[in-house]
Amino acid sequence: MFKRIYLEITDICNLECQFCFDKKGITLMSLKDIKNILPELKLFTDYLYLHIKGEPTSHPEFAEILDECEKNKLQIIITTNGSYLKQIGELLLNHLAIRQINISLQSINYQRNIEEYLKMLEEFVNLNKKKIINLRLWTEEQNTKLDNFLKTEYNVLSNEIFNKKKLRNNLFISKESPFIWPNTKNKIISNSNSCQGTITQIGILVDGRIVPCCLDSKGVISFGNIFTNTLREVLETNNFIEFRDKIKNHKKDHPLCMRCNFYKRRHYAKND
Repeated sequence: MFKRIYLEITDICNLECQFCFDKKGITLMSLKDIKNILPELKLFTDYLYLHIKGEPTSHPEFAEILDECEKNKLQIIITTNGSYLKQIGELLLNHLAIRQINISLQSINYQRNIEEYLKMLEEFVNLNKKKIINLRLWTEEQNTKLDNFLKTEYNVLSNEIFNKKKLRNNLFISKESPFIWPNTKNKIISNSNSCQGTITQIGILVDGRIVPCCLDSKGVISFGNIFTNTLREVLETNNFIEFRDKIKNHKKDHPLCMRCNFYKRRHYAKND
């Protein structure tokens, strides 16, 4: 069992934030394909994260996807830039499948209308009664309007936030330094640091490729494809087993893993 599986239901995003914009998304995972794979994913996790790259709430069949997750008794964690809260906010707050909603505040400098965005965010949060909402600020960029919002609404400034802070019941804000998406061209080289890829998590890209973690957004390390093989078959391949054993022994010898600095972040092993 994995603590979590990341399922990229789309790689399309309406924004082009510097934080993660390094490829142009063009693909949606079909509802039919999602229906087919969810029963098997349930055998390997209780928690499904509907993102790797892309904006999951932009999927035209997002509500139906949540319904299918509920049928399979999967608990869903959504990470969103919050652009569509006006359209799907009620769905997020009331759907039984959703356990936690992460809103990426680092997108604020790329929102079309920041004042409107913050008003929408405030209304959304105030409607919440039972979901866990985590406002994520993973950037060093400052935004005066965001700071004024946080000071007015919660009596806190972004530069006063360290790690994770509870703002009120079911509402948290977390601040982390930005990380560099692993790339084989990065200069970072390390082969002995801890990693949770293939141990507590795996990722499935929008085209079905199975990757070791949520950071391999381009599928550089692919163990197989869930649309052509069952997940169990892929997890039992020598390729997957050998990779996982190396990670367990803190030995990272793949060029992509050796150029990943996510291990430096304080909360890597925890639920984001």
